[in-house]
Amino acid sequence: ILVQTGMAALVLMVVVLALAPHPANTFGVFFRTPWVSEVPRAQLLSWFELAKRGRQEGPASPYYVHDLGLQQVATGGWPPKNASDPGILYKDELSVIEPYFALFNTVYVGTLLIPAYGTWWANDTWIAEYAEYQRQVAQEFVTAFPHVDNMAWYLTQEGCLEGVVGAEREGYRKLIDASAAALRSVKDLPLLWSPGFCEKYAKVDRDKLEQGLADLFCNLTHPVAVHFQDLCGQTSTFEFPFHFNYSDDHMTCLEDGVPYYQMLQRVSKKCPKLREAKVNMEMFIERLNNGKKSEGNYARYPKHRVARPRHGARRRPP
Repeated sequence: ILVQTGMAALVLMVVVLALAPHPANTFGVFFRTPWVSEVPRAQLLSWFELAKRGRQEGPASPYYVHDLGLQQVATGGWPPKNASDPGILYKDELSVIEPYFALFNTVYVGTLLIPAYGTWWANDTWIAEYAEYQRQVAQEFVTAFPHVDNMAWYLTQEGCLEGVVGAEREGYRKLIDASAAALRSVKDLPLLWSPGFCEKYAKVDRDKLEQGLADLFCNLTHPVAVHFQDLCGQTSTFEFPFHFNYSDDHMTCLEDGVPYYQMLQRVSKKCPKLREAKVNMEMFIERLNNGKKSEGNYARYPKHRVARPRHGARRRPP
């Protein structure tokens, strides 16, 4: 736990343990590159220095961080008409943290952040254009930082996997294959995707969902790893240390995360293109703002903006 105190705020970063399949702590940290310029530099570097300390101390260290995910490395969103100057590499920001890349087993590199889903999955032109944007950003990244030998690709667009029972399934297939082809044309590396299941497990038609997932992943051209978001952190209200409010609709590990994980494991045995299935257990920076409680883990404050890194611990449930 990393804590910064100030006159008006308490900023908390929580990193979740990932227990298996590794014998020691394996944390994963998702990071949005623009946070480099939004977080005080001394604090930003102190986080990475703790990761450095963890490497020096070894896998048993509480500061040992296994992987780093750069959710996006370029400006803008999608589609371009909803964003200004999309696709400009955060070169200055990346230069600040690039010396730390070697601390991690894998650095997953995403491209552009998409702020909304809409009906992109029904628009082949959008999918093709987005893939080309990804290719351009990926090329700029490897040109600017040619010596990141431990990198892999990350598909920034997320989504709700229960959509595979309907028309979204074909859109997801096109998105994954178009993105993988674009990114791997720059550098032939593995691809990671981190969508979520947005409905509670008890509310879905499980047979149809499992068949839809099989229809998606068995028909891919390019392999993909899926570390799905368990959404436990996003669907509950929690502020360290004492305030919490779990509604009836919030996701839980046992009710939702475990059975969804088991379903994806069954699908992966049938569909080799789903090369890996794990759980992305996310915790978020929390901020207490003069005693005002946040609305979930995506708290927005009118006078203060604070970075909210995502810390994805990929683990297999017991």
